[in-house]
Amino acid sequence: MTAPRAPGISLRSCWAKIDRAKEYRDLLDRHLRDTFSVETNRPRLGIKFDARTGRHVLYISYLPDLDHVLRRASLWLGDIMHNFRSALDHLTYQLALWNTGGHVSRPKRVQFPILDEPDHFHSARGDALREVHPDHQAIIERFQPYHRLPEALGIGPSFHSLAVLRDLDNADKVRLITPVLMPPASLAGYQGAALTIMELALQQTPDSAVHLPPIAPGSPLAEATLPAHAVVGETEAVGHITPRLGLPEGWPVDHVIDRVGAAILRIIGEFQLLV
Repeated sequence: MTAPRAPGISLRSCWAKIDRAKEYRDLLDRHLRDTFSVETNRPRLGIKFDARTGRHVLYISYLPDLDHVLRRASLWLGDIMHNFRSALDHLTYQLALWNTGGHVSRPKRVQFPILDEPDHFHSARGDALREVHPDHQAIIERFQPYHRLPEALGIGPSFHSLAVLRDLDNADKVRLITPVLMPPASLAGYQGAALTIMELALQQTPDSAVHLPPIAPGSPLAEATLPAHAVVGETEAVGHITPRLGLPEGWPVDHVIDRVGAAILRIIGEFQLLV
């Protein structure tokens, strides 16, 4: 089916929402950078010996009060997701205007659906997308969570950009999103004996990976059997780490924002010819 000729759509409000999301992302990045540039705001590492296993354990020996950091980050994350979600709804309304010649009969019902089942999307064709042309409905259908998106690569098979966007935005309407603090995945922040334990842990773990749990007081980060010449005494101060914000699912917040933003841009790009 070929869509009827009509005046082009305007993406001005879509880009305004995306620009607003970028502003909040910049605020979040600056907030985290400024916070963790102060040494006393970074968790401190300690080393202890576990006589039961004969291994040295690298653990969090000190955790500063970062509740205010999480609270502000949570609010900005909610604002970012809300603006991304709004950009899609603004796009859908423009598509409805395009299809109806500017005479949308049910403007409050027009919405970009994000649904987990094909049957649910079929229902949306007669509801949220009722005034959107079938050709454009088909494009929107390709991005539904029951189809894989390339943005999931590097995060995990259960990750879908639009499903995460929907869930975070819906949750933000009724409660505060609370990211958890996670240590970085690289060894860049570690020094001395701490670095030795991390390197050996990577070598001695069967799957060549070290599980990095959310940061909490006393939380172990890695353990390893040290060679005799490298054995160190127990201490509560062997360095600091710079935390990384993550969601309870273990997804880093910055990766989630980037993947969701990439998906939004790809969707809007599908309709650039209508501008």
